[in-house]
Amino acid sequence: MRIFTFPFGGGNRYSYNFLKQYLDIKKFEWINFEYPGRGKRIKEPFLFDIDDIVEDMFQQVKNEILKVGSDYLIFGHSMGALSGYLICHLIVRSGLPIPKGLIISGMTGPSFAKREKISHLPSNEFWAEIQTYGGLPREFTSQHGVRAFFEPVFRADLTAIESYKYRKQLPLNFSIDVFYGDKEKIDKEEVLGWEKESTNQVTINKLDGGHFFIYNHAKYIIDYIVEKYT
Repeated sequence: MRIFTFPFGGGNRYSYNFLKQYLDIKKFEWINFEYPGRGKRIKEPFLFDIDDIVEDMFQQVKNEILKVGSDYLIFGHSMGALSGYLICHLIVRSGLPIPKGLIISGMTGPSFAKREKISHLPSNEFWAEIQTYGGLPREFTSQHGVRAFFEPVFRADLTAIESYKYRKQLPLNFSIDVFYGDKEKIDKEEVLGWEKESTNQVTINKLDGGHFFIYNHAKYIIDYIVEKYT
């Protein structure tokens, strides 16, 4: 079983290594995809529209699906969840083998998706807003050089997220597993919006924590995935 992962805003192909360590590599292969402008793709220009990012990711995912058939899952947190959801619809429309399931973390149902417009803010205000989501190591807030390096990455990703507009589509026909933190800036009704996005089972899991609750529940999330999909 392959797990195709898509990074959260500001992230890269290594963002989920803290999850991967709990995975039984004999049963699962962890395949990370990366948006342009960071990591191994640092020389490529940023993309500022979510549809462009999803198309870029789809071209990479498509090649992997052609190798493995339907023996895969799609996982993403926050921006990665949105990317994964939209890629699933491209997969269905293209006629490619569909995944065993879509695993969503830290995102409302897409019909409730909303985002304060912060990508245009001056640097200090921009970082103040970013910090409210948690999950950042201390050097992001204390070292100006680190902030200067990563600020264009965050701005590009947030611009892309802010460009998203929900378009009603036929529900997916495979299961969706949703994880969210009880202290996130979202409520249960918004999370339950995922129930109308699939004709298959949609399971909602509430965990303790803010937007980056996944750091504190890594083993639980991986154990859940392994138990359900093996």
